[in-house]
Amino acid sequence: MEIPASGRLGVRLILALLLTAQSLSAQVAGTLDGTLTRIAYDEGVAVTGASLSPSVQLLRPWQAFYAGGSITRFPDDVWSVQGHLAGSAFLAPVAGLRPELDARVRGTRHEDGGGSGELAGTARLHWLGVDRGLWLGAGGGRASDGSDWRGTIEAEIGGWMRTGPGTLSLSLTGWRVGSAYRYAEIESAYRLQRGPLEFTAFGGLRHWLRPGDASADGWGGASASWWLGDRLAVTLAGGAYPADFGQGLPAGTFGSIGARIATGRLDRARRASEPLDLIIPPALAGERGTALSHQADGTARLTIGGVPGSRLELMGDFTSWEPVPLTREAAGRWMLEIRIPPGIHRVNIRADGGAWVVPPGLPVSEDEFGGAAGVLIVAEPGK
Repeated sequence: MEIPASGRLGVRLILALLLTAQSLSAQVAGTLDGTLTRIAYDEGVAVTGASLSPSVQLLRPWQAFYAGGSITRFPDDVWSVQGHLAGSAFLAPVAGLRPELDARVRGTRHEDGGGSGELAGTARLHWLGVDRGLWLGAGGGRASDGSDWRGTIEAEIGGWMRTGPGTLSLSLTGWRVGSAYRYAEIESAYRLQRGPLEFTAFGGLRHWLRPGDASADGWGGASASWWLGDRLAVTLAGGAYPADFGQGLPAGTFGSIGARIATGRLDRARRASEPLDLIIPPALAGERGTALSHQADGTARLTIGGVPGSRLELMGDFTSWEPVPLTREAAGRWMLEIRIPPGIHRVNIRADGGAWVVPPGLPVSEDEFGGAAGVLIVAEPGK
């Protein structure tokens, strides 16, 4: 299966996005999932397969990259291999709006030599608030069912809103695949991260424009990860997914249980690997960053902006790595008055009991175990 020139251009774009995400200011995590999955394709018999799925995710404040894949073994020596690359970058604001460019490459291969592929990109324009946002986008690419490549075109509009520890998104997308398929999809997802729990519920409905006699179809499902620490999680997932007419892949239902080994947990503000991507930037609009000022009584006033949620905690070497709550001053803005000795300190924050992450705007320092912490430099008062 020969990759067209547009596909090679997409791969180069993703690599360029990855190279711009310099390691000194990025969060990186690798995972390995092992799962048992019960799957039934439309008009097919349910089968159980075992999968191994490695992945690497890289996040910067306005950039994200994902590389992953899986190999699944079914009974009777039946197997399949899947791969997925995705990259996204937000550009400088234009008239108060944030442009975004993303590119993705996906493909499958089976034991009989068959396979499929997709090469696509999307440009979006975002209006971003502290706890909500809207976007408008368009894109296209090429998709193959293993024999022929055909063009794909998409146009989308959507929005998202943070509700406490959760985020709700809704999008409407119009699709054209080759000359045979035209349809519109409305999709929604709710993602929640609280303490050790990561949970996503998703659903959608497809309405056909061509062929006109096709009936509407819907899908939905949920996935959950329960972290037993920063390195190990139990995973559950189940539901139904729609047919992919670009790659010639049938619809089906599934249920899975497994375990995840990870080098660490990332802030999941954006996960390219979810069944329905949440078009939410890892960085927020408005005042964002970490600032420190000295008080007359010798304490330091630490302010952190651009972090949503109902509760924010901080820990660092100056707290003996014990969590300390911050006071909420406004939506996404927090304050802490604390004594911090002059010098170079390491510090992390977490919102609503989620993963510990680097405070926005601080340089990143990695330890020998692959963990990341922010670097806070405190000068002598009056200097």
